[in-house]
Amino acid sequence: MSDEAISLSPRWKQAVVDFMAEHKYGDLVSHGWLLEHFGMTSLEGHRLTETQFKRRQLDLMSNVEQFKHELLTKHQIYLQPVRGSGYRWATPGEQTGLATKEFERDAGKAFRAVGQRLRHVRLHELSDEQRRENSDAVAKVSQLRGMTRTVLK
Repeated sequence: MSDEAISLSPRWKQAVVDFMAEHKYGDLVSHGWLLEHFGMTSLEGHRLTETQFKRRQLDLMSNVEQFKHELLTKHQIYLQPVRGSGYRWATPGEQTGLATKEFERDAGKAFRAVGQRLRHVRLHELSDEQRRENSDAVAKVSQLRGMTRTVLK
């Protein structure tokens, strides 16, 4: 029999177990900790092709998202992103405010993006019906944005 401990697969599942054993409210989970627990090496001193780098980034993002999703849905743990450092385990008392603030930021980005796409149309190339459809869509998005702002304040 091997002395090596049995670990869960995929590796992000074992990372959840390790996280629960090693961390508490307010702790920062560094990018390094995540890389180590996902079985990924640091890029320091390594040269990758563009394709290898992109694949690695996709693998990392997939592991992180699954790790965070599992913590949130199975353990009611929200990890707050900390730019350039990792993720902080938010307390339950902070979670509502953080989630709402994140939603406001994301919704604002979505409304700005759709607004740009709807307003920057070559209207002179549209039929009367298409222009009416575009105008209605601009009005609906504007109303939705206003309602969202009002409800969240």
